[in-house]
Amino acid sequence: MIPWTQPQGRAVPRPRTGETPIRHVRVADKLWDQIADIAREQGRSVTAVVLDALRRYVDWYKRQKRQPSD
Repeated sequence: MIPWTQPQGRAVPRPRTGETPIRHVRVADKLWDQIADIAREQGRSVTAVVLDALRRYVDWYKRQKRQPSD
């Protein structure tokens, strides 16, 4: 028996692993497939590619806010 399921077949939450919490976002299939292709080409997970893109966006956004307006 898998340790995180009950005998009646109802799933129970997995124990905490110290990892980051799971987030849910809606992504169009076409974009998701493109991300998955990139991840596969790079030998990375989709999660790694998405996290990298989010970090880069946050860094870019912070830089934009620091620049004086024209």
